[in-house]
Amino acid sequence: MLNFLRNSTLSTVDEKIAVLYGYANNVPTWKDKKSNIDLMTKQIPSDISSIARVRNNIEYTPWREVIGVLNSLIESMQKENYNTREIKISLEALK
Repeated sequence: MLNFLRNSTLSTVDEKIAVLYGYANNVPTWKDKKSNIDLMTKQIPSDISSIARVRNNIEYTPWREVIGVLNSLIESMQKENYNTREIKISLEALK
């Protein structure tokens, strides 16, 4: 049972990493799609928080990937002049 819960947790982290990669890849198209940018930038810290809740169960490789994708997301957002304050705060809280 414990192994099942651990695998479920890691699967959830993998899903959140994929979501964060999606954000990072799509930042340049947010304006073109007339996305609700304010809502998206508020949802991102929520996704980060869900990872933070289980961080003690995350091994090195996925953890490194989380930090890498967040840095990529911040970089992509800064290129488009989006506010990255909340994401930076969330990233610092993970450390």
